[in-house]
Amino acid sequence: MKNQNLTFISIPLFLLLAIIYLNSSPTRISLKKYLENNRTPASAKGLDVTIAAGDSVSITESTNINHLVIHGELHCDEENADNEIILRAKSISVMGLLKCGSLTNTYDKKFIISLKPSSLDPKSDHRYRGLVVMGRGQLDLFGNKKNSRWFKLKSTLQAGSNELVIDNGLMRPIRNIKKINRLNKSRRRRPINTRLLGWKVGDEIVVAPTAYNPSESEKFIITGFDKSNPNKIYLDHPALYNHFGEKQVMNSNAIGRFNLDERAEVANLTRSIVIRGDESQSPISETDTPGAEWGAHVMVHGGSSSYIDSVEFTKVGQAGVMARYPFHWHYTGDASGQFVRNSSIHNSYQRCITIHRTQNVDLINNVCFDFKGHGYFLEDGNETGNRIIRNLAISAKAPYESKVLLRSDSIQHSETAGRFP
Repeated sequence: MKNQNLTFISIPLFLLLAIIYLNSSPTRISLKKYLENNRTPASAKGLDVTIAAGDSVSITESTNINHLVIHGELHCDEENADNEIILRAKSISVMGLLKCGSLTNTYDKKFIISLKPSSLDPKSDHRYRGLVVMGRGQLDLFGNKKNSRWFKLKSTLQAGSNELVIDNGLMRPIRNIKKINRLNKSRRRRPINTRLLGWKVGDEIVVAPTAYNPSESEKFIITGFDKSNPNKIYLDHPALYNHFGEKQVMNSNAIGRFNLDERAEVANLTRSIVIRGDESQSPISETDTPGAEWGAHVMVHGGSSSYIDSVEFTKVGQAGVMARYPFHWHYTGDASGQFVRNSSIHNSYQRCITIHRTQNVDLINNVCFDFKGHGYFLEDGNETGNRIIRNLAISAKAPYESKVLLRSDSIQHSETAGRFP
């Protein structure tokens, strides 16, 4: 009889806990609907938006607003989203949660955060073109990882050629694909995919220089793939320079025979999630004048957290302004578990990724191209326990002298006067 009573009590208790859980979870509505509920059209210009604590909002279509403050939650709803979403804002302040994709469910459509100029002074207000995470805010961005792996050339890319072959260490040229696939079909095997890379037509790639001139890096757009060799890529224009792509075997009296690999790296810059400086109204000036070269930036303050995987940053960094870098952990302290991985940073006006008084973060497998100043930057020298693994940097440039932050950024005043770095 006692056991029967216990069984009878456990059923309503389980239901009660389920009801409490469901009622405690905020009902998620679209950003468009959220704005309509506040009696403000989603397309209104100069609109300030605050997502209140306890509110959960999803974004499924392009939206143009002014300053966005997130105390609650803003999620990307890929299932119901347009193929490309552009969120244009003058600033985004995250004190709640901004989440797009997850570790196990990446965001594969196009989501662009485009940060517009404003009347704010970037030297005194971090919100100028800023995505700022503070308080106990959290930023989770997980894009498609297919473009994240970078490679070396399989053979030399000659000046004048519009095709290259990469060495991915796995794939080999495939002969008689149709015949093999017919055979596989009869044996109920999966057909061979001739583009196992995951790269696709329209992606932007960069090939590193291999001569003594660092300006000989080149960008291309992929126009196609060879049907019999998925490692061969067709480019939108002929190369202007030679890019070395041969393995060398050397002999040394000290260590004997060894391999010397000086081949050019090839990296894909395109990602499904993009953070950029907005140029819909006017291009960002790249001259040596006040206010020029001020792009977007991401800043993660102490107490907050950020998890970035397979995100593209472009037209970023604010030249000559301290602490305005493409991505920046700022006085975060022990940030164990946080990371920037598999991402690309290009067309940066000031550095790439900065770790400032922050410990135990991971920078893994990122690509930094066409940037000014130091790329992967430990700001004070007391940043310990951080893992910086297999990151690629191509085409570091010196900033204008009027926008130098450190002597080591300067061609004229660094210890290696006459060159950078």
